[in-house]
Amino acid sequence: MLNKKDMDRINELSRKSKKESLTVEEKNEQKKLRDEYLSNFRKSFRGRLENITVVDTQKEYNQLIKEQNNSLKEDE
Repeated sequence: MLNKKDMDRINELSRKSKKESLTVEEKNEQKKLRDEYLSNFRKSFRGRLENITVVDTQKEYNQLIKEQNNSLKEDE
């Protein structure tokens, strides 16, 4: 993850670009920082996705729906 200093710099460059144009050096720095941020974000997000475990399978889901429908019919 980017440190606070780099995150602050990204935000600073973003604010500056809205008010005035950035120099070539600033644009390059902004691109480098954004690319690094996105790379870290994607890596973190992928790690979270890879650790997700599906608990209910379609078969279990269908069984629950069937049971709910049966209990509704019994209530009538």
